[in-house]
Amino acid sequence: MRGNVLNLLLLATFFCITSTSASERVSLSVDARRAFAKGAIIDISFRIVNSIGKPVEDAQVKIALSQEASEKFKSYSGMTDTNGNWRIAVNCSNIANVRVMKEGYYETRIKRHLFSLDYADVNSRIKGKQWSPWEQTVVLKEKRAPVPLACIGGDFVFPSDTVVGFDLVKGDWVTPFGTGKLSDLAVFYTAMNPANRFSIAMTNQIRIVASTNGGFIPKTKDTFSQFLSAYEAPEDGYMQELVYGRKSNEERILERTSLAESDYLIFKA
Repeated sequence: MRGNVLNLLLLATFFCITSTSASERVSLSVDARRAFAKGAIIDISFRIVNSIGKPVEDAQVKIALSQEASEKFKSYSGMTDTNGNWRIAVNCSNIANVRVMKEGYYETRIKRHLFSLDYADVNSRIKGKQWSPWEQTVVLKEKRAPVPLACIGGDFVFPSDTVVGFDLVKGDWVTPFGTGKLSDLAVFYTAMNPANRFSIAMTNQIRIVASTNGGFIPKTKDTFSQFLSAYEAPEDGYMQELVYGRKSNEERILERTSLAESDYLIFKA
C-alpha cells in the first residue's frame, strides 16, 4: 500500500511538471505562421536626424523587405520631408534591410528581423494580416571637415614577463624590442602554457598602463553608420590601466576579459 501511494505521488508530481513545461512553451500563432510564409502589412515610420538630433531633409531612404519565407525581396525608396520624416506601409514576411543616404553624410544601414525565438513577442506583434507599426528615429551622421587618419597595424610579438614601452607614433615597441623612441604606453604580458601543447588549459594576461597624463576610454561602435566612432575624444573620464586575460582548465574557459568586437578604445597620450 505504501509503495502504491508513493507511485501515485511520483506520477502526480511528474504530471504537474510536464503540464507546467507544456504551458510555458509558446507556439507561433496562425497569424504569425501566415505572415512568415506570405508576409503581412507593416506601417514603417522613420524620422531621420543628424548627430545632434536635427531633422535631415531630402535624405534618401531605401528599404528591401522579404516577401515569402525570407527568400524573395521587394524594394522601395523615397525622400524625407522637411521634418526628416519618411513613411510607407508595405508587405513584409521577416527581414527588412534599410539604407539612408545623403550627400555630406555617412550612410546609415539597419537590418531588422520581425521574427525571433521569442514566439510570445512575435505573436503579440502580428494580428490578422498586420504587423505592429515600426517607428524609429534614425541617426544620419554628418561629415565634419574629414581629415586623413594615420592607420598603424601589424602582428606584434609580446615580450613576456617584462614591462615594454610602445610608441604610438612609430607603431612599434621601444628599443631594444622595436624601433620606437618614446613610450606612450607600458605593456606587461605574462602567460602560463601547459606542458601538453594540445591542451586548452592556459592562463595569460596583458596589462596596459598609460603615461601620467594619459589613459583609455572604451566606447561602443556606432555599427549602424559608416562612421563608427565618436567625432571627438572626451576631455575626461579616462582610465589609466587596462587588464585583459584568460584563465582556463582542461575542460573550459573559467575567466575571460577582452575588448568586445563591438567596442573600440580612445587613447590619450
